[in-house]
Amino acid sequence: AHQVSTGAGVTVAVLDTGVDITHPELAGRIVPGYDFVDFDDDPSEVGGYTDATPAYGHGTHVAGAIALAAPGASIMPIRVLDPEGNGNIWVLAEALLYAVDPDGDPATPDGAHIVNLSLGTLRRTDLLGEIVREVVCYGVDDDDVEEVEPVPPAPPAPTSTPVPPAPPLPTPTPVPPPPPPVSDDDFDDDFDDDFDDDIDDIDDDFDDDDSGSTRGVTTFRVSASGSGQHVMRASGNQAFQVSGDTPTCFGGTVVVAAAGNSGTDTPEYPAAEDQSTVLSVGASNQEGQLTDASNFGAWVDVTAPGEEIISTMPDGRYASWSGTSMASALAAGHAALIRAMYPDMSAEDLIDRVVSTSAAIPGPVPWRIDAAAAVTAPR
Repeated sequence: AHQVSTGAGVTVAVLDTGVDITHPELAGRIVPGYDFVDFDDDPSEVGGYTDATPAYGHGTHVAGAIALAAPGASIMPIRVLDPEGNGNIWVLAEALLYAVDPDGDPATPDGAHIVNLSLGTLRRTDLLGEIVREVVCYGVDDDDVEEVEPVPPAPPAPTSTPVPPAPPLPTPTPVPPPPPPVSDDDFDDDFDDDFDDDIDDIDDDFDDDDSGSTRGVTTFRVSASGSGQHVMRASGNQAFQVSGDTPTCFGGTVVVAAAGNSGTDTPEYPAAEDQSTVLSVGASNQEGQLTDASNFGAWVDVTAPGEEIISTMPDGRYASWSGTSMASALAAGHAALIRAMYPDMSAEDLIDRVVSTSAAIPGPVPWRIDAAAAVTAPR
């Protein structure tokens, strides 16, 4: 595949725990990013690995996997999670909007073409759905946005025959409680006013909602067994549901998200947000089958290798991690190869191409990405 495309000219945003921007494998590949945890211009990983910080290195590992899959692509590191792997939806929302237009000027082509989200939550929220729409449709004229009725979910896929489980990982440190609710006023004032207006408008929708639900903070966690935390968990009391028409945008940024490692068909978000605008990725093993830990179901589009993936770690190190986090990263790099070849292809068409050129595999998620086919198949 790399003889046809390396992903040159494509930028992939990594919304994660940060990235070691000095790692030899990543140096020269990094474009400016931002730290939405500490609100500064240094999106590096913070701290070091301890039992209390099991997600330290996750973002660097994800970035390295993307660089492996798309050696010509650039990486935009955006820190949204702390070393424990925790983050909240408000930070994620602001970071997603930043990723598509870092300088706040739509005329400047500095935004990411692909956004990787190796994180997830069990809670579906209006805010996340609206922000994903903003990202996918960013820079697209209203005339190119078509409203279509949402498609009812398909019945759950049958469970595959279980494979003997791998040796258990160390029990993860208990997750601390989520931070208290925050408001738009806590966001950094340096960001473009349009971004703040977008969030204000969505916030008003929450306030006007008559469902009687209590507003809170939805938190996200990483998903990778190398960190000692192999199940993404969500907390908070967000109960608002996405409703209404689903936008179809002919253009925009491709969002790639990990399906989660609970080993069930329970949807996790943003991977299950919308099948037409988000590429949802499960993990396959070295035999090409779905891993025992990977989530599955009709909301999962494809699988990608997610078992014992060797990639970069902070301080110039390397490590082997497993999980849908790694699978999502490789799929994001895969998408970058296609975007480099077809810069005018819509996000939805690109996702369709990833799925339609995938190899058939047995199990509840019947497709595994095929980079060679994706870049050589006729358009």
